[in-house]
Amino acid sequence: MFDITFCGFLLLLSTFHNVVEASTYHVEIKSTAPAVIGARINFTAELYQDGKIAPRRQYNFRWSDSAFPKHTQSVETEEPFSNFSVIYDKSKYPARTYEMRVDVDRYFVGFYVNVAVGSLLFDINPLLSGNLTLTQNGKERPNDFVAIKVPTNQTITLSPSDAEFIRNATQITTYWFRNCTYLGPTAGLSSLNSYDKENESYELEALVEVSFEKIEPTTTAPPPTTTTTTKSTSAAPVTSPSPAPTPTSVPTTAAPAAKSSDEKNSNTVTTISPKSEGSGRRKREAETNSTIAVKTDVKTTVKPKPIEKEISASGEEIEVKQSAFNTTDKPIIETTTVSRSIDENFRNHPGSCLNFSDFYHDPNKTYGYFRREFKAIMPVNNVTITGGGWLQYGELLHLQVKCLGTKPFKYCIKIFEGPYNTTGNEKCTATVDLDPCEFTFQHLFQLSTTKTIAIIIENDYNKVVSQIAVNFYKAKKQSQLSVIVVPVSFSLVAVILVVFGVAYYIQNKNRYIIEVADFNFGDSQSVDMEYKTFQARLLDSIREVIPWPRRHVDNETAESHSGDDSSIKYGSMT
Repeated sequence: MFDITFCGFLLLLSTFHNVVEASTYHVEIKSTAPAVIGARINFTAELYQDGKIAPRRQYNFRWSDSAFPKHTQSVETEEPFSNFSVIYDKSKYPARTYEMRVDVDRYFVGFYVNVAVGSLLFDINPLLSGNLTLTQNGKERPNDFVAIKVPTNQTITLSPSDAEFIRNATQITTYWFRNCTYLGPTAGLSSLNSYDKENESYELEALVEVSFEKIEPTTTAPPPTTTTTTKSTSAAPVTSPSPAPTPTSVPTTAAPAAKSSDEKNSNTVTTISPKSEGSGRRKREAETNSTIAVKTDVKTTVKPKPIEKEISASGEEIEVKQSAFNTTDKPIIETTTVSRSIDENFRNHPGSCLNFSDFYHDPNKTYGYFRREFKAIMPVNNVTITGGGWLQYGELLHLQVKCLGTKPFKYCIKIFEGPYNTTGNEKCTATVDLDPCEFTFQHLFQLSTTKTIAIIIENDYNKVVSQIAVNFYKAKKQSQLSVIVVPVSFSLVAVILVVFGVAYYIQNKNRYIIEVADFNFGDSQSVDMEYKTFQARLLDSIREVIPWPRRHVDNETAESHSGDDSSIKYGSMT
């Protein structure tokens, strides 16, 4: 029977193992770390199966870290995720790197089988974690460049765990430095500044001090019932009787120090100076002493805290309690160490760079140090575009672009079909370097449709997108002027020449006088001239001008002139 049961168990285990092997499980861990020591860190584990969130089943998430003593937790759930929160107390755990581990088991037929294991390294820091952000015009600067002459909001953004940790703080003070020059304190984590020098580099540092000491109302007893007595060996204040069970810090009548604008949000404390009773030497010694910051709040705790005593330079014994941070210009005493306030220390060394180890650290407070380098430049502005508008089809587009700002510049041009409204989010796939900010753009469009040209100019600070619309029109085709003018001109010239030729001919013809000579040399000559035609006489004249031997003579002519004088000839007619 036992063998059958054991065999069945092995069969079930083998079946479950095959199911698990067929599916791939893995677990992912996320956290709110890094965090300052003492802050709460939240961890979240998510189980994945075959690359997707695992289905709802019975799981067991077993948490454990590498700290000593360990933090462990086991969570049974039907959801494929689990949460775990841990606080590392500064009195037990040092600030260092820790590891959080989670083992995920899946329930199967009466028992759990491990399906996934995950781990995560995280840091516990002695200082607050976060970033120093710069904001201009409501937008956080994505790089290390700011615009000149624009208000800049300098804010310290803490990690989620640290932001949650200081939420219950009673006082937060930030001390600001710029290029190793102390600017002063502000209440909170932000300040406002402006940078006016172009191409100037800056190094901004910030020291954050967070106090969790409880601030209770400050009470001052009436003057007739409250006195302060100073002795050579002690300075125990004497007051009117008060209820026995209530241990109090003594109410005193002392003029509080004047508060500056930065101190309005600080704790209310009163400073007490030793009274000047006695010799003038004691009075001068008391005035040269550091004043003591003493809380005048009334606490209702059953068991009073031990009273600490300090001996002043004049030999007086004074009761002192630890005070919250005071931003007055007078030195204060914290715990058992006489130390100047942080603000006073920085003001006495305005030209020194911030060194965290140079001033006193209150172990009951939390600090943070943040630093950022950036440069102030002029943004791209005053972009002017000349050209564009309406173009005749086939005409070359010519644009002249100019702008102002701090170099180097880059630009690109995008062409959109039809009307288009730029959003400012247009990006360049390829840019052209530009120095100075002035360039010419020429383009010939093949199609005569409306175009929108987006001109993108950017430098290290910003990007400006300008647009211009280009419209086309077609002109009516007309014959060229030369086609009409040239033929008409030549025709007129021909007509004029003909007219002048005819007129000249008529004028010259009128000048000719035709004279006909009628010589009567005899009847025979008259008879000869009667039967000769004009062509015959012209032929005879030509023969007379160009002499050649006559080979043939008309018989009739020879017979008619056989008895005439051979010397008779006709002259040429003109």
